Amino acid sequence: MNPKDTKPPSGGDWAKNLDDKERLFVEGYLQTLNKRKAARYAGYTDDSAARHAYEIFNRPNVREAIESCLRNRTGITKPWIVDKLAPIIDTNLSDIGSWDADGTFVLLPSDDLTDEQKVAVSEVVTEYGKNGRTTKVKLHDKLAAMAQLSKLLNMLVDRQEISGPGGGPVEVTDHRARLTERLNDIAKRMAPDNDGASGAV
Repeated sequence: MNPKDTKPPSGGDWAKNLDDKERLFVEGYLQTLNKRKAARYAGYTDDSAARHAYEIFNRPNVREAIESCLRNRTGITKPWIVDKLAPIIDTNLSDIGSWDADGTFVLLPSDDLTDEQKVAVSEVVTEYGKNGRTTKVKLHDKLAAMAQLSKLLNMLVDRQEISGPGGGPVEVTDHRARLTERLNDIAKRMAPDNDGASGAV
């Protein structure tokens, strides 16, 4: 993500619930994507920035302002993050190739992979040596993706509200339902005997 693409949008109501220091903190965070630098931008000294950065960042009104700006400027939302992480967890080596009894792995052509399967592939490296050609295939770390989804779920639980504006449904409830649905689908698809993250020919 390019910090230049995350400056606060001109106009709008993103800062209406912020005091001056909180507004500066949001502006600093969107430009640096760093909590401590954002605190310094808001006027805190180096020592006090280290003490206050995390607390300010986790204030509900500050988080709401940051998320609103990111959503408006980049299209990044919680469901979008879920949709990007889920394929990493969901995709196994058997989805992108096959291997015989000798362990020879054959990678499917990229045109035969779905967009989600392509997202899960971290790298494909072909090396040539005295024993011929070797192709190494690596998938993105499933455990890391699961950890990110867990953090996202915890964040949503922490910020759960009783009702939304005007007594309507809270948007976060829809996010949790979407996340639960994706994780249930993943659990059904996961092969118990294939949890690898890389393969080689």
